[in-house]
Amino acid sequence: MESPSEPAARGPELVEPIDAVEISDTRVEPAEKPAVRQRDIKSFFSPGAAQHPVPIRAQPLGAGDAVGNERRGGAAGPSSGQQPKRKKTAGDALRAQKRKAGVLEKPTVAAPQDKWENEGFRRAEYARLMATKQLEDNAGILSFDEVAATLKCSVCCEFAPSGAHTIFSRGGSTAIRRGTFADHLASDSQARALDARTERAQWGTAQDKAHAAAAPGMCALLRAAHSTAKNMQPVTAYVSIAETMAASSTPGVVPDGAYLSASAGRDMMGCISRVLDEELLAAVRRSPVTGIMIDESTDRSVQSHIAFYVTYLTEANDVKIRFLQMENLAAASAEAIATAVMDVLKDNDVDVKNVLSFTSDGCSVMTGCRTGVAKRLEAENAFMVAVTCVAHKLALCVSGLVKDCAELVAYDKLLGEIATYFSKSCQRLDSLKEVQAMLGEPVLVMLKKHNIRWLSRASCVERVRTCLPALLDYFEKEAKDNGTNARSIYEQISSSDFIILTAALDDIMGLVSTLSRLFQDREFSFLNVKNLIDTSVAALRVKYMWRDEPVVPTRPVRGTAAAATQRQPPLAGRGVREALKQLDEGAAEGTWRGHNVTPPTIKGRSTTRRQPLSYEQLEVSDTISSIVDQLTTDMVERFPPSSMGVLSSFDIFHPSHLAAAPDNDAAMLQYGEESFEYLVGFYAAGSFWKPHICELERCGRSNLAKLLQIMLIIQPASAEVERGFSAMNKIKDTQRASLLLPSLDVLMRIAINGPKLREFEEMLPAVLKVWNTGRRVPQRSSHATRPTRVKTHTVEGGTLDHMSGIMLPI
Repeated sequence: MESPSEPAARGPELVEPIDAVEISDTRVEPAEKPAVRQRDIKSFFSPGAAQHPVPIRAQPLGAGDAVGNERRGGAAGPSSGQQPKRKKTAGDALRAQKRKAGVLEKPTVAAPQDKWENEGFRRAEYARLMATKQLEDNAGILSFDEVAATLKCSVCCEFAPSGAHTIFSRGGSTAIRRGTFADHLASDSQARALDARTERAQWGTAQDKAHAAAAPGMCALLRAAHSTAKNMQPVTAYVSIAETMAASSTPGVVPDGAYLSASAGRDMMGCISRVLDEELLAAVRRSPVTGIMIDESTDRSVQSHIAFYVTYLTEANDVKIRFLQMENLAAASAEAIATAVMDVLKDNDVDVKNVLSFTSDGCSVMTGCRTGVAKRLEAENAFMVAVTCVAHKLALCVSGLVKDCAELVAYDKLLGEIATYFSKSCQRLDSLKEVQAMLGEPVLVMLKKHNIRWLSRASCVERVRTCLPALLDYFEKEAKDNGTNARSIYEQISSSDFIILTAALDDIMGLVSTLSRLFQDREFSFLNVKNLIDTSVAALRVKYMWRDEPVVPTRPVRGTAAAATQRQPPLAGRGVREALKQLDEGAAEGTWRGHNVTPPTIKGRSTTRRQPLSYEQLEVSDTISSIVDQLTTDMVERFPPSSMGVLSSFDIFHPSHLAAAPDNDAAMLQYGEESFEYLVGFYAAGSFWKPHICELERCGRSNLAKLLQIMLIIQPASAEVERGFSAMNKIKDTQRASLLLPSLDVLMRIAINGPKLREFEEMLPAVLKVWNTGRRVPQRSSHATRPTRVKTHTVEGGTLDHMSGIMLPI
């Protein structure tokens, strides 16, 4: 209890009642205020009361109350004997100790003019008004800002005209009173906001009616816009399709009607692209794990672009690879590319911590061990696995082989001469086609090698081998007519060594081409890379290289330390064996399939022979063997097991390994133990995988969903990006070389990610909704001159004519 000599120091604190005031260890709670009678302040500080201050207590009304005694003229003090003392509790003692220690301070009472500045008071007052239903009639207009604890008018916030905003439409009113809001409802600003809302509703109704009337025609035009972009046609093709639809009396599409222009077609394509982009980003954000693929290229206008593709999983765990967007590339440096990647992920609200795979073409800028793009991205996410495109690696093996082998350089040059010979003259090409038709062979043209295309060289070799009989007939005739180029080509292709080399290269390049196609398949998994490389290398070496094979003795020999080996000759491919057979059949006449050819060169012997040809006896077999040796060695070096890194540990999920696993339960418990522990150690090192991977051990490794999802989104090849660049070159051809990046991005998104025409109906409602939200209104049906309209403005005292400046009476 405070001493009686301190009432003056406490007097100012009781000017305004507050929620809870501690006086003499007695608290008045807000919930008890309706049932408690408080002392009159003036009578409390009367001279008689100053000598014996009585604390304000939460006590029900009764005859013994000190306030009742004062109103009846009785004395207020301890001598009255009407106030029983309240027993102190443990909470009172604890609060007293905290108050002495300075931990608990006495609450201060705000001045009357500052009470609305108290955020807690405003919230409590609003809760009281809502509890007593005093603002129930204005519930649709009233808006309480939970952050700032202010009262707002939702109508004024959305529909207030410019320059007519009030405190209820800006930050909100801090005076949480029913009367304040009632005054605002009766103000002119509220009336103008309500008029604006009505006007906008009427406009929206008229717009909806216009959209409903134009819906059949709009659907038909949207289909035309989608078909144009999907087929990579210019926007002018949309105009032709729309005009054809109008001439064919398509419902809703009339000649010279609305939305038949190229600009309208571009707007429609933009709406389709927007819907596709929103659906893609929503699916990517739902995916548990994602991956990205990027590559850089130059378009027709010599502008450098970088293409972004994203890999994600659907709810059914199906792998999807989709085009994300195209961006300009200011500099082809690792820093610029890494910055562009992070900006794209941030702009599309894709968490970089969820991106666990990064696939590129493997150039030094992308995969540099110190400052490459992959290293910079790994600094943002340590669990991101960088993958080099296996199709690029295989293409580098072939291109490096041609550069280092002199025989292949000469062969490559000959292929170019043959293709150029016919590409310069249509008369020569027609003559070749006549020879092909006369021999009963397919009518084909010669292909020109493309240095960038991965399968170009294999296609050229295969075409020459198929058309070789027709080429021999044609160039033999041309050589007799004293054609210098024709004679040079004929002397080279009429050699038996050339025929055998072409058959062998067709077999070798065909195998490499098949391997490259497998790598480019959308369903290809990186788990199969090592097996396919090992199988291909073994097949090439068995066919075209000498090898040592162990000899299994018929009877076991005692005392032998190691099994004996025997040198085995190459088996040769099927095409080579067929060519040798055909050469043997015409050996007497010196022909091959009826054409005069020079005999093959045999090791250590003259060209005249009487025995059948054996592949290992030919000198060309050594050339082929060196080619295969160099190719297979490069393949092994470019695809070492160490290059797979953490990916090699995923082999425990390969179907062939699972099928070869032991059948008994004890052995199965040890299957893949080392690889699994490595994966757990790699991904559980950070907080991202702790809630997932760490559960695997506690669950007995019964839930491997997360590891399988990671395995699915890792793409071993960036062939999808190369297909995107092919689409870019078709869209931005020489006739549309000035196409800007935003338009190119829209057209590529529709061409690559857009559904087929028969499936477009499913997304048509969403596209139509986006189109209608643009507040477009069809053109006027009447093209007559618009009536003259006078713009006026209502002001106080009348209406002001803006053209004449005359005040018109209301």
